[in-house]
Amino acid sequence: MNISIASYAFHGLRAAGMMDVFGYLEACRYRYGLSTADIWNGLISDNVDFYLNDEFITKLKTAIDERELTLVNYHADGCHVWEDDPAKRREHHKLALRHLAAAEKLGAKTVRIDAGGRGQTWTPQQFDTIVTAMREYCRIASGAGFRVGPESHWGPELVPDNMEALAHAVDHPAFGILVHLGHWENAPIEEGDRRIAKWAMHTHVDQHTTETRLESAMKILLDAGYTGCWGVEHHSGKNEYAEVALQLAAVRRAVSRLDGHGTRQTDRSGRNHLIDRKIRLGIIGVGQIGKLHLAEWAKIPDVEVVAACDLDAPELDRVAEKFKIPGKHRAFRDLLKRDDLDAVDVCLHNNMHAPAAIAVMESGRHCYCEKPMAGSYVDALRMLQSSRATGKMLHIQLAFLYTRETKLAKRLIDAGRLGHIYHARSSGYRRRNRPFVDGYGTEKFVQKNISGGGALYDMGVYHISQLLYLLGMPEPRRITGQIYQETPIDPQRRAGSGYCVEELGLGLVRFADGLTMDIIESWAIHMNPFDGSFIAGSEGGIRLDPLAYYSNLEDIEANTTFEAEHSDWRWHQLDPKLAAGDNSQAHWAAVLQGKVPLLPTAQIALQTMLISEGIYLSSQLGREVSVEEVLAAGKSTAISI
Repeated sequence: MNISIASYAFHGLRAAGMMDVFGYLEACRYRYGLSTADIWNGLISDNVDFYLNDEFITKLKTAIDERELTLVNYHADGCHVWEDDPAKRREHHKLALRHLAAAEKLGAKTVRIDAGGRGQTWTPQQFDTIVTAMREYCRIASGAGFRVGPESHWGPELVPDNMEALAHAVDHPAFGILVHLGHWENAPIEEGDRRIAKWAMHTHVDQHTTETRLESAMKILLDAGYTGCWGVEHHSGKNEYAEVALQLAAVRRAVSRLDGHGTRQTDRSGRNHLIDRKIRLGIIGVGQIGKLHLAEWAKIPDVEVVAACDLDAPELDRVAEKFKIPGKHRAFRDLLKRDDLDAVDVCLHNNMHAPAAIAVMESGRHCYCEKPMAGSYVDALRMLQSSRATGKMLHIQLAFLYTRETKLAKRLIDAGRLGHIYHARSSGYRRRNRPFVDGYGTEKFVQKNISGGGALYDMGVYHISQLLYLLGMPEPRRITGQIYQETPIDPQRRAGSGYCVEELGLGLVRFADGLTMDIIESWAIHMNPFDGSFIAGSEGGIRLDPLAYYSNLEDIEANTTFEAEHSDWRWHQLDPKLAAGDNSQAHWAAVLQGKVPLLPTAQIALQTMLISEGIYLSSQLGREVSVEEVLAAGKSTAISI
């Protein structure tokens, strides 16, 4: 069993100018006789640009190798995932990627990147943002041969419930937790250590644990199969050389006594194994939307649709023959009894999404679901909670996240070309194109008890979700809105339709950081086409349709268009993995095969539902509403199936 000294143990010497990272390496090897290094980036410098460059990292790697040390952990402070300010989150994300690249070059075995947040809980948005980032970091770590995750040492990370939920949600073999032994809140310390032990990738052993329960704490991890390092961490900032030596001696003595204890190896995961063959897919519903999905699945060589379900038996037969689907079922629960499905595609009406999707995940399958996420926020939240509880992935079809315009806009935003983003507009236009009453689709699209909503739920979800994704998922606080149904409808179609949803939705959303977004979404209006959605920032603005960038160059107003098609083609030639982002279905297939991390479509779709329901409630009450009011007024509209 290896032992290391966390370099934070010398933070007092570092503050006094008496220790740097090279002196730390010298002390590890020659003062304390260790073969390990356990580097906190704060020991190197407060200026990341000083050390996150090839020249310094090469120099540091040489120093590690010359002393024949193994870098067992690299602690990256200052790049935790969650910050309330989306711009700050983007900065932290970029910095985390730089730290991960440095860790790979240094040969690190584990990397600590904290989750962030304050208090003892994460909000749903915070949790989902953290999970998404950790999955991305795990994918990078897996390719580089190390593990990555947070430490149980501040904020919500101190609560075992939170860390356990995070581990289950990330669900990746490269995910791990740096267990600061006994450092827990809201639970007995032994219970905290025991519950999190199976995800331990590294440890920190402080002076209190060393003096009170060292061997018993170590046994808990050993019994869970832990084979990593015991990291001595001293906090006093005083007389550090001597205090670290005393603490190190106690840990060495405990290791000697426990030699051979806990040799049982466990599977740390209970995780879902990635699919390394053709994905076997089932589909529920082969109507208008189901056929569109099947046409896309047919274009993906790694996907095989093996079973379909629909109440309309003749139509099911026709569709199964056209798409060569061997299995046919009238009842979706019969489809879920099959033993040859990896995932299921739900293509039902909106108020049926939640019951079907939850049943899919509870049957042990990953779920792909048509937009909107559900017929109500309450039901959509139940879907996300089911995904977390079952450990199965939930992906919502949000087609606009994969457009060329979205991808190019994200490049500009991530590069800081817009500066401080303060306003956005979500714009969707149809002159006269309402389902059923204007000649296409069925009457169920315009019946609120089945669809949940009209223009906002149908097409608004695409435009709003596109902007939420580009804006970094800001947190809504207050919503104002109005909905209308004013333009004429064919009398016969109206009589047979039960039409009771909006054809025009308007809204204004105020977010936590001062950002605002106005919304206009039309199925029918006596007006020429609206200008497309846009995002405005202090340094530039983006119009999404058609894609254009507006800024000042040398105090000259500049309007920029792009050779987007050629650029996109060139990027695809240079990086074939980009094909996984060409559309929603291609992305889902690549995710299931472990090629790319899952975009947070369920979280984005859930927030889109919250905003739409806020507009409905504001229109009903005739005033601005808070998010808390929207949540309090929410109710399930799910139809039992």
